Amino acid sequence: MQPALAAWLALSLLAGTGAEEMCGAPPASPVRSIPAPHLSPEERLSPHMPESLRCDACHAIAFQVGIRETAPRSQE
Repeated sequence: MQPALAAWLALSLLAGTGAEEMCGAPPASPVRSIPAPHLSPEERLSPHMPESLRCDACHAIAFQVGIRETAPRSQE
């Protein structure tokens, strides 16, 4: 039984399934792009967070702090 199964498996791998010919290629995934915000030279070169991005930055920092607090701590 095992030699027959091994022969069938080898032949099926060599022959392929033929699904590509019957169904066609899978649909192409859509291209996604998120543009960066346009900053003024003052905002781009300033060491401080621009006023227009403060809310987003606060959410990002709060998310990271939340992850750090819920992560298991190593026992040293």
